[in-house]
Amino acid sequence: MLRTPPTAGADREVRRLRLPVRLRMPRIAASGVVAFLLALLSSAPAPASATAEPAPASAAAAPAQGPSVQGPSESITLKDPRIVAHFDFAAGQTPENIALEPDGSANLTFSFARQVARVDPNGDTRIIAELPAVADPQTPLVGAAVVSGIVRTHDGTLYVAYNTGTAETGIYRITADSTVAKFAALNAGSELALVRRDGTHTVLLTAQDGLSNPTSVAVRHHKVYVPSASYTAERPDPNLLIARITDAEKDGKDGPGRGEHEGRADHEARDDRG
Repeated sequence: MLRTPPTAGADREVRRLRLPVRLRMPRIAASGVVAFLLALLSSAPAPASATAEPAPASAAAAPAQGPSVQGPSESITLKDPRIVAHFDFAAGQTPENIALEPDGSANLTFSFARQVARVDPNGDTRIIAELPAVADPQTPLVGAAVVSGIVRTHDGTLYVAYNTGTAETGIYRITADSTVAKFAALNAGSELALVRRDGTHTVLLTAQDGLSNPTSVAVRHHKVYVPSASYTAERPDPNLLIARITDAEKDGKDGPGRGEHEGRADHEARDDRG
């Protein structure tokens, strides 16, 4: 099913873009709704694709002049990997998504335990919230209630996606004192929705636009990227959809985003106008 909004704009409208920052539905299954929350992604510079002409033997033997320049893939390394915390698999404590605190603590969603945990930099783990139990969950494919995406806003509030296949499905808000409350009810088919700060939402894309069990969402510049896994479709069509972010009033459109999405394979060659 919530790309991090420390900006004034995100204060006015909760937008996470998975998930990244991104908010994504579970990889295994979802009700088909992606909450368009807080995801602003930046991309790393692409390596140069041009091939240099081979240097003469005399030049190749000469010492290099000036400082050596390395690309990101050559200069970045990871050191001292270590596991800081272990969880209880039998209790459903399977981490699905993560949002970080300023002090380096990690907020994790434990998908099948219906819990949100916080792991501090020392590896100490405490459960900070538990989503409400559902008597007869109907989540597609798994048949269990699943907590998936999570984002943290600048004031410390957490938003998580809860997938049950029932009326309890939606986006839940967890405040600093661990109060849990439903923030937005989202339990429809393949849709992408913009959820505002007050909990209201607007559906921006649907199955008619090409969505098929969307799993996550990302934003870069003025474009939204939405992958679909097509888990439950009668005719599976896993795909990646790209849509331009526009102002419906300024553009004179009848609805947000309608007619603005760029199709999948048939538009792959288009230039990036984002």
